[in-house]
Amino acid sequence: MDFLRTGLLWGLAAVALPILIHLLGRRRVRTVPIATLRFLERARVRASAHLKLRRVLLLATRVALLAVLALLFAGPGCETPHATPGARTWAVVLDTSPSMAAARGGPSSIEKARGAVLSLLETASPDDRFFVATTSARSGGVPGESRALDRDATRRWVSGSAVEYGPHGVAAALERALALVADTPRSGVVLVTDLQAATWPADPLGRDGGFPLRVVDVGLPDPVNAWVDGVAVEEGGTGGGPGRVAVRLGRSGPAVGGQRTVSLEAGEGGRLLSFVDDGEAAFHTRLPAEVTGAAVELSPGGDLAGDDRLEFVVGGRLPTRALLVNGDPRGFEIRDELLFVRRALAAATRLGRRLQTREMRLGDLDGAALQAADVVLLANPGPLPRETVALLLHYLEDGGGLVVSAGDRWQLDRQGEDAGTGAEVLAAPPRDVVQVPPDDPSRPPYLGLDEGALGGPLARFRNPQLGGLAQTRVHKYWVLDASAGSGLEIWARLENGVPLVMERGVGRGRSLLLTTTMDRDGADLCLQPAFLPLLETLLLHAADRLRPPLERWALAGFPHPLPYAGSVQVQGADGELYAWSPGTAFVPPVPGVYRVRIDGATADAFAARLPAAESDLRRLTTPELEQRLGSGGYTLGVDVAGPEVSDLAGRRDLSGRLAILLLLLLAGEVLLSTRWHRRATRDILGGDLP
Repeated sequence: MDFLRTGLLWGLAAVALPILIHLLGRRRVRTVPIATLRFLERARVRASAHLKLRRVLLLATRVALLAVLALLFAGPGCETPHATPGARTWAVVLDTSPSMAAARGGPSSIEKARGAVLSLLETASPDDRFFVATTSARSGGVPGESRALDRDATRRWVSGSAVEYGPHGVAAALERALALVADTPRSGVVLVTDLQAATWPADPLGRDGGFPLRVVDVGLPDPVNAWVDGVAVEEGGTGGGPGRVAVRLGRSGPAVGGQRTVSLEAGEGGRLLSFVDDGEAAFHTRLPAEVTGAAVELSPGGDLAGDDRLEFVVGGRLPTRALLVNGDPRGFEIRDELLFVRRALAAATRLGRRLQTREMRLGDLDGAALQAADVVLLANPGPLPRETVALLLHYLEDGGGLVVSAGDRWQLDRQGEDAGTGAEVLAAPPRDVVQVPPDDPSRPPYLGLDEGALGGPLARFRNPQLGGLAQTRVHKYWVLDASAGSGLEIWARLENGVPLVMERGVGRGRSLLLTTTMDRDGADLCLQPAFLPLLETLLLHAADRLRPPLERWALAGFPHPLPYAGSVQVQGADGELYAWSPGTAFVPPVPGVYRVRIDGATADAFAARLPAAESDLRRLTTPELEQRLGSGGYTLGVDVAGPEVSDLAGRRDLSGRLAILLLLLLAGEVLLSTRWHRRATRDILGGDLP
């Protein structure tokens, strides 16, 4: 027999009350003077035997009455293979957190869990129905969470269940299970888990009222585990020189005996080994320059094998390939059109490390050069030959980026004669050139920028910490025909409202136009502190690379943000391609290295890992489990998975039978106490005397 509310069994102490009252209320001998004892002696002898028997029966009835009442409040019942005739409803909650993959020389915890539930199904009644749920927060597709399943359907679901990556929680799973069977009579909840502490909430669940819950423990009794907790790669080691890879280890339970081996696989350096006794290891090796995957492996690792190997990403992020086309090369460098651009993109600068540049003249521009570039900067181009316009148009339609700066070589009156207007590739064709009068005393010899008109990718320059772009002084600019074409966007204007930076989409590419010069001929922009971040913004925006860097670490089963403006493909460790588009979340399904592919090429990569909390296999003890469930929240029974698990098949409620017994005892108490009172009165008064 078991009880739903074992705390109320303290009520059995009340059975001592009738015994105490009986002992305290025993008749005391009193001396009463009377005339004769002849009739009283005869009455006492005849009533003595009857009264003694009735007193014993009445005392036993009252003791039994209080005992049955206390047991009834405690919720009596007993476990049987098939409980009572008829169908029962079960809510089976299966722990599928990654810690359930732990094993030690035998089946894993998830395999034991499947066996426990299958054993329950074998011993259940054929008419029983089952709701099934897992502890995974992302398992919305479990069929048993929307409708009750029969034994065969439940058996198929259990046989196919496996460890799930992502967020897990016992509290939410129990709430779902209780909601499924809350209004169903003859029901129960079975939770099959390894009792790992990380899966349970820190605070008590605190449900009002008791509910029968059986917890099947399928975990290892004394789990021991060690894992790769983290890997740090020094940025300076990427590329030609040797780099440092620091490995941090973690462990729980008793220490793993003996020395542990940490191995590193990265690039072409082969397999490097480190023998450690503490929680850290370090490697100094030559790392590849390209983005690729590496791995660290620990041996021995403990009971959970899935966290003994940690894959990560090494190699620098691929730089943006910029092609600089000089439309006005000069032998005297100070007059060269790309002087300031060239210095801003020098290899030693931060921007130079982010942009891989190549420079050529407009006459040398061909299809091969365009194919090897992510963005093209045309600085003060002269007349564009028809072949060049066709190449640039094809380049833009395929997703390339183009940035054009104005200059004296535009030759407005000859654009249409030699090459047409070039409107196919420009954001807008030039219409006129304006020179601010330097000798007009009524106005300054320059125009400033309208800071409030900065928008799109240039809206960030409203922040004065980026160099004060609004302080730029423009004394020569070109007016464009903004009515030509469609989809024109204006990101910056002069203080007189004339556009300074414009953009138009061409196919899958972007064409940007700066209506003044990159050198000092038309403005002092190249001398402003904002020139370098502006150049970076224009080139990276045109190449669709103006985005935050991709976070290199992710958690398997958890959403990972991707900072891309367009759709990309993500290639998993097994080679499978996943489509991703902006506005959706990408969830890496399993641990491993994932590569982001844009236009068929690998643009970046990140690694998904197992949460460190899943590696800590520390278990809850029974008192801790009761505390987590909360006082009065559930009626708890803990079983160890094995042959004895068949006793979960049913529970017979004995409350009805005890209620009937209580009524019988109450009727007997009334009958005995009434007859005893009347009989005692007659005997004392001599009603039975002859």
